[in-house]
Amino acid sequence: MSKEFDEFQKEISRQLEYVYSSLPEVIEKAKQDSTVKNHDMAIAVSAIQSSILVLIRVMFQYDKSINKRIEIFKRMWTTSKV
Repeated sequence: MSKEFDEFQKEISRQLEYVYSSLPEVIEKAKQDSTVKNHDMAIAVSAIQSSILVLIRVMFQYDKSINKRIEIFKRMWTTSKV
């Protein structure tokens, strides 16, 4: 696999590890929230939201990296045609 893909996988792993380590705090906040009737559902939703946010954040970073490379390639292409 490519170096970029390996870095992408490592970043997802790091971000998910952060999410998992913060879950006890999320669970405790959900348990203390008096407006929440179903604590299990609140916990599940919080965990899912956190995981999705991690994926979106990493995908956005990866997308920016790809776009930067495309721009470099475009510049190289236009300068080599002159």
